[in-house]
Amino acid sequence: MVEKQDILNQIGTNLKEFRNSKQMSTQELADITNISKSTVVRIENGKLNPTIVMLHRICNTLTINVSDLVKGV
Repeated sequence: MVEKQDILNQIGTNLKEFRNSKQMSTQELADITNISKSTVVRIENGKLNPTIVMLHRICNTLTINVSDLVKGV
């Protein structure tokens, strides 16, 4: 069984990779999604369980699917 922390870590890792591939800073992502920079950083570090609304905003901004963030879980 996959543990909650493993899922959060994988989402964070995937988010960071997609954000970097778009050459976007955490501040830019935060500004566009209206999510604070500290929240984006906490998601990327696996320290925060993001809401589906947060994930939707992030994915729309990065032009990816929510399923892309959970790949590898």
